[in-house]
Amino acid sequence: MNLELEEKLWKAGKQEQAYRKEIWYKIINSLLDDFHQFVGQDFHRDPEIKY
Repeated sequence: MNLELEEKLWKAGKQEQAYRKEIWYKIINSLLDDFHQFVGQDFHRDPEIKY
Protein backbone atom coordinates (compact mmCIF):
# COMPACT_ATOMS: atom_id res chain seq x y z
CA MET A 1 0.00 0.00 0.00
CA ASN A 2 1.13 3.51 -0.73
CA LEU A 3 2.70 4.89 2.46
CA GLU A 4 0.75 8.16 2.23
CA LEU A 5 -2.56 6.28 1.97
CA GLU A 6 -1.58 3.92 4.77
CA GLU A 7 -0.85 6.89 7.02
CA LYS A 8 -4.25 8.40 6.16
CA LEU A 9 -5.93 5.09 7.01
CA TRP A 10 -4.26 4.92 10.43
CA LYS A 11 -5.20 8.53 11.16
CA ALA A 12 -8.84 8.17 10.06
CA GLY A 13 -11.21 9.23 12.81
CA LYS A 14 -8.54 11.09 14.75
CA GLN A 15 -8.97 14.35 12.87
CA GLU A 16 -11.81 16.83 13.26
CA GLN A 17 -12.74 16.77 9.60
CA ALA A 18 -13.60 13.55 7.77
CA TYR A 19 -11.80 12.58 4.59
CA ARG A 20 -13.43 13.33 1.27
CA LYS A 21 -15.03 10.49 -0.64
CA GLU A 22 -12.20 10.51 -3.19
CA ILE A 23 -9.59 9.85 -0.50
CA TRP A 24 -11.60 6.89 0.83
CA TYR A 25 -11.90 5.45 -2.70
CA LYS A 26 -8.12 5.65 -3.11
CA ILE A 27 -7.58 3.93 0.24
CA ILE A 28 -10.12 1.20 -0.56
CA ASN A 29 -8.68 0.57 -4.02
CA SER A 30 -5.20 0.29 -2.56
CA LEU A 31 -6.47 -2.21 0.02
CA LEU A 32 -8.20 -4.19 -2.74
CA ASP A 33 -4.95 -4.25 -4.75
CA ASP A 34 -3.10 -5.63 -1.73
CA PHE A 35 -5.86 -8.18 -1.11
CA HIS A 36 -5.73 -9.26 -4.76
CA GLN A 37 -1.99 -9.92 -4.48
CA PHE A 38 -2.44 -11.78 -1.20
CA VAL A 39 -5.18 -14.17 -2.33
CA GLY A 40 -3.99 -14.49 -5.93
CA GLN A 41 -7.57 -14.53 -7.21
CA ASP A 42 -9.37 -12.12 -9.49
CA PHE A 43 -12.54 -10.50 -8.24
CA HIS A 44 -15.04 -8.03 -9.60
CA ARG A 45 -14.87 -4.32 -8.80
CA ASP A 46 -18.04 -2.40 -9.52
CA PRO A 47 -17.31 -0.09 -12.48
CA GLU A 48 -20.22 2.19 -11.56
CA ILE A 49 -18.38 3.61 -8.55
CA LYS A 50 -17.20 7.08 -9.51
CA TYR A 51 -14.42 8.98 -7.81
